[in-house]
Amino acid sequence: MNRMAKDRIMVIGGYGTVGSTICTLLGKKFPGKIIAAGRSYDKAARFCQQTGNIVLPMRLDIELPVEEYIFNGVKLVIMCLDQPSTRIAQMCLELGIHYIDISADISILSQIENQAAHAREFHATAVLSVGLAPGLTNLLAKKAIEQLDEIREIRIYNMLGLGEQHGDAAIDWTLDHLQTGFQRRRKTNLGKGIGRRTAYSFDFSDQHVLPVTLQVTSVTTYLIFDSAVVTTGLALMKRMRLMRILKYKFVSQWIKASMKRIRMGSDKFVIKVEASGKKKGVNHEVECLAEGRNEGDMTARITALIGESVYVSPYPFGVFHIEQLFDLDDVMRKAGEDSVQIRILHSTAAFGSYGDEGAHHGKSGNSAADVSPDINLRG
Repeated sequence: MNRMAKDRIMVIGGYGTVGSTICTLLGKKFPGKIIAAGRSYDKAARFCQQTGNIVLPMRLDIELPVEEYIFNGVKLVIMCLDQPSTRIAQMCLELGIHYIDISADISILSQIENQAAHAREFHATAVLSVGLAPGLTNLLAKKAIEQLDEIREIRIYNMLGLGEQHGDAAIDWTLDHLQTGFQRRRKTNLGKGIGRRTAYSFDFSDQHVLPVTLQVTSVTTYLIFDSAVVTTGLALMKRMRLMRILKYKFVSQWIKASMKRIRMGSDKFVIKVEASGKKKGVNHEVECLAEGRNEGDMTARITALIGESVYVSPYPFGVFHIEQLFDLDDVMRKAGEDSVQIRILHSTAAFGSYGDEGAHHGKSGNSAADVSPDINLRG
């Protein structure tokens, strides 16, 4: 085994939409220690030149066999690509290399979870569900249930902006899951400027992960686009059984090209978590709402923060999801500034204007609202 010092961070997919921001942020803190790895060396090299060469280029195609020497000197790998298998993750853990993954694919995440014994044996830490959704969603859910004595249910709403420049992987993942999503609908209020909207069930990984990590019986995730026209149109397609056309490659490619060419909304995102349970024996609701701009940029900033933490500080060995090692206050304190605003509200009545039907939140006869000061996260 190679005994050279491990002091580098390899970002696989390092010149992509999210990976390039991660590389740049970490490169400024650890110049010469960050590797932007990807299929095209030329693209990696051009990106690294744009950073003033504080980031180093490397050719790495994860669909081809990868030799162990590629990871010589690497302490941490951050995976920003959709993987055909988990062999890279397994190789990293067996080499004692820490590993972070921004994947939202529950199949991939589950397979990496199964490598926990290897991670502990070879003294490696893996952190999954890192980014915005999953990631910030997990941390908001954890914050919400910490306000309750008993927890019955969590509902997570993700409003994504169609005006943002999304990466290919993010678009592909969303189109794939649209075929099985939009089965159920629920109205919710996303706050000032957006108001009451209809959200549709969508298979985000949170609803599979959080019942285990936070020991919650019921977790449901919903999707909304900032364009009400697009959201309603997709719902109509589902009702008319037209979603099946997305399985044809030429259709999904056309939609993906259109999303890149035509801006149908803004770059704003909103994440809202509703937690139902009891506090001091009384039925209680907690709502955590986060809003900001540029989902991809925020995914990269959160990932860079977690990456820096794992790089410089010891964490337990094994495979974890973000909420098992970090909490919302940790991430906010390390980020320090203000691109995401977070509000936490309490009520002893069912959610009204901030929930599904009923009285206005905090204004019914049997309710009391407690609004926390805004918490800011800025890049």
